[in-house]
Amino acid sequence: VDLRGAQKRLQVARDNAQTQAQSLDLLNELLDNGRATALDVNRADAQYRTTLAQLPSFQAVIDGSLSRLAVLTGGSASQPDALVTELRETARPIPSLDSALALGSPADLIRRRPDIRAAEAEVSRRLALGDVDRARLFPTITLGADLSVLFGGGNRLDQLSSFGFGIGPAISWEGPDLRRVRADIDIADAQTERAYAVYEQTVLQALSDVEVALANLMNERQRRSDLERAVVSARDALELARLRFDEGVDDFLDVLDAQRTLLDTEDRLAQNELQTTRLAILTYRELGGT
Repeated sequence: VDLRGAQKRLQVARDNAQTQAQSLDLLNELLDNGRATALDVNRADAQYRTTLAQLPSFQAVIDGSLSRLAVLTGGSASQPDALVTELRETARPIPSLDSALALGSPADLIRRRPDIRAAEAEVSRRLALGDVDRARLFPTITLGADLSVLFGGGNRLDQLSSFGFGIGPAISWEGPDLRRVRADIDIADAQTERAYAVYEQTVLQALSDVEVALANLMNERQRRSDLERAVVSARDALELARLRFDEGVDDFLDVLDAQRTLLDTEDRLAQNELQTTRLAILTYRELGGT
């Protein structure tokens, strides 16, 4: 997603840089013919150079993403595999969510989220430890067996001189020290209550994370239609600004402003597509997806 987003923004900047370069060439010709001023040329050149300065930053993101993809696929940055080579040469649209997210019920969320399952396991562990401490309040009865064998002079099994066998119960109890046992029980209960509080907080935090992620995703999606309309309007405004400049109605500053607006709007649309996909991935993770 980062790779496709950087490629998209790089392509937008390159297209605008090409348009600005054409305008700069035109202004230089008009300057030679006395129809433009050096101020117009300098403004156009500054805007063109500013756009060019953005290209290396996008390329850096592309190179970094390709390097990480190479590592994930078992390749390297110096010797990329076929997948990384294809990704480098082919610029495709930013991946988007094709279907609705399966939200499920809160119970499904509790079963899916690993942090909730870990907190639940901790509660179960603390409850089991508390039962072990409570069992110490009562006597423990165990059965013991004793086997005694004496050999003759040759220490052979067929030369036993005597054989003895005994079995009986054994009782153990911490009765003289029950105060310490009860103190251990209180500690175990306190630890269980803490584990349960952590579990409740984890569940509430998980529900909050899902709500925030969904709200951010919906808000970012709602921006898409306005940005798409803004791009269309910015392109029309640039065309009108050029026509008015050609007719001598306005100066070239209006054309420069229209070009800057178009670049900013197209870049915002690309960022919106990228951010929408990122938020969809984040929402999927918050829902417990793997």
